[in-house]
Amino acid sequence: MIDQKFLQTMNQTALAPIVANQAKRSIGMRAKLGLKKITQAAIAVAVLTAFSGWPGIASSQNMFSPIAPRFSPDPITYAGKASGAMQLQAIAGSNAVGDCQGLTQSKPNHVLQLINPFGQLSIKAEGISKNISLLVKGPDGVFCQTGRSPEISGAWALGEYQIWIASIDGSATDYRLSISETNH
Repeated sequence: MIDQKFLQTMNQTALAPIVANQAKRSIGMRAKLGLKKITQAAIAVAVLTAFSGWPGIASSQNMFSPIAPRFSPDPITYAGKASGAMQLQAIAGSNAVGDCQGLTQSKPNHVLQLINPFGQLSIKAEGISKNISLLVKGPDGVFCQTGRSPEISGAWALGEYQIWIASIDGSATDYRLSISETNH
């Protein structure tokens, strides 16, 4: 809490008028809103910030922690919603291997960093109620699969992989994504 002696001291410095005005405004604001409302607002901001990585809350991208062979837990899983207005084929480009159908957002749904190469790794997306497409762009190419449970697996080089999930018609579609080196 700012007391009157502090304000008087601040009035004697070069920045005093600015600081004193801000302090008075802050005190006035606190009196108007009340401590309870300020506390409620702070809690709401903290909760939204803490959960911003959860699907459907203030985030359109999930960056997984970097992984290396024998990571735990295996599988890593994530639930999300696929939707958007951008053609998946436009993101994939002409060199993509596989079937790239559907609509998605311009930014990847997920980013995965492999800090070592994998002899075997599988990324699988499961459409909860519809067919979906899975697109993975990484150091060793661009790969697509479409279906109820599209999967891309094999040997993976170290590096960053961008992962898009597309709904066939662009409408919001629930999905589960799993990353595993043991569940083939």
